[in-house]
Amino acid sequence: MSNVSQAGAFDAEIIETSHRIEHLVQEGAPYDQIEEEQYKLSRLIEQKRKGLYQPKDPSYYIDQFISCLTPEDRQKKSAELAEGALASINAIMEANDPYDPVHLETFISVVEFFRYFAANETAGSDVVVDDDAPADTANVEIPMFPEVFVEVNLQSKIKIDNLAAALVSRGYLTTENSRLFINRMMGRGSGVHDNHLLVAWNGDIHSAVTLLTFASNLGIIDIKPKKNPETAIIDDPDTTESRTTVAAMILHNFSFAIPRPLTKEQYERLIYRQTKETKDAVEAFHHAIETERKSLSLAENWAYKPHKSIESIIREYYRIIDFVGVAEGIRYQCRRHLSFDIVDVYHDLIMSSE
Repeated sequence: MSNVSQAGAFDAEIIETSHRIEHLVQEGAPYDQIEEEQYKLSRLIEQKRKGLYQPKDPSYYIDQFISCLTPEDRQKKSAELAEGALASINAIMEANDPYDPVHLETFISVVEFFRYFAANETAGSDVVVDDDAPADTANVEIPMFPEVFVEVNLQSKIKIDNLAAALVSRGYLTTENSRLFINRMMGRGSGVHDNHLLVAWNGDIHSAVTLLTFASNLGIIDIKPKKNPETAIIDDPDTTESRTTVAAMILHNFSFAIPRPLTKEQYERLIYRQTKETKDAVEAFHHAIETERKSLSLAENWAYKPHKSIESIIREYYRIIDFVGVAEGIRYQCRRHLSFDIVDVYHDLIMSSE
């Protein structure tokens, strides 16, 4: 019996019990009768919840994989099976019940197994892997990446689940990877430190860095240890702490489809360099918009005041890009290291949260 049908078996009785409680209340029945039915209802709901969160046995997914007749079928099936097994991991993380770490690690291995077989279909579609690093970073010593702690700001106007949904609609995350993204940001299932499952990101490293840099500066998440987001971008963009914190966040939370094998050192260098490039591009984005506003203030004779938040900077960008050549000029200054598609995502979320 599937998980859905197991849980659905309780629906009819839950509805019937709810109606019975309503009738007892309307008829002024004795409190002990009402209390008995309420207790029964709570038990039914609890049983349904356990049914919803009961994952399939890992062997189910392996059997589905083996039953495929050709290697091509197995490759196509792998993505589907990875998503299904990941759903079980998310369910375990989201349940309030204690879980067996060994059971969770088994599911993690299953997902990684299917991701490996599905990788050939998507490997290297967006990820940039340069053989020769730019001269200014070729010999840079990579600092030791600190352990990062993430806190979701529940008071933020932009909610983490709305951000995840927007990333799904743009194709950066699958449905289950968006759930995993939320669970990791919320610190769920963090008991397995040595073998945790990374979020599969369907984009390049620059877009992932853009995502987290803006999420931090908009106050959606707080990455520790780090400097104040505004001072990190506007006043002191070259701080090693600021760069390595975001780089560590990328390294420890996201996986990418890399077109060729990299050593651990090469991969860390790639993460660090592309994080540096993106953070430089964010700084360029800010200064390009402020420069454009200064020019407009002189041309239109109004007092210029610098923006103090990344939200107002994003708003200003979409206000001035209709002027001839402005959008192209700003994008050129940021080169390819800033993902304007992610900026679009944040602008849409800012506007919808008003």
